[in-house]
Amino acid sequence: MNHAENTISVRHVSVSLDKTFEEACARFESRMRHLDYPAFNERLERGMSESAARDYMKNIEGPLGMMIFAVIDHGRLAGLAGKASGAKQYVVGNPLFALQMTKKDIRAGLYAPLRVYIRENGPKKSIVEYDLPSSLFGQFQNAEVDRVAKMLDEKLEAAIEYVSK
Repeated sequence: MNHAENTISVRHVSVSLDKTFEEACARFESRMRHLDYPAFNERLERGMSESAARDYMKNIEGPLGMMIFAVIDHGRLAGLAGKASGAKQYVVGNPLFALQMTKKDIRAGLYAPLRVYIRENGPKKSIVEYDLPSSLFGQFQNAEVDRVAKMLDEKLEAAIEYVSK
């Protein structure tokens, strides 16, 4: 077995909002539709073409070209320990953006889709957090992957800006 380790620098973004947790989540979700990944995967298994996948995604993606793959309710999970609070992890992206990167460097699949975390931070306050895609994907040193990652930076920034209004 070969074992290698690298240290990378990741830029973490944390944005404080004057919105309740519920408002922040609702506004974030309004920018993206939900992808039924098992149904999409079934289509892939049946031989869906790239052009058919593009059409399929166009019908699902939100205004930013992004979609929600999954929502993990960490706040409810914390309730098992008697500390329930508002905290959700969103798994977001677009399989076509991932395809653009993974066809240039398959390792990009480690970070696609992305993670966005929204948590309560007191009455009528919340925080949105994520790792900047360009800092995650930058380790692969591939110009095409970097281009898509910078586009993802901008899309996440636009989504958070919308949530903050």
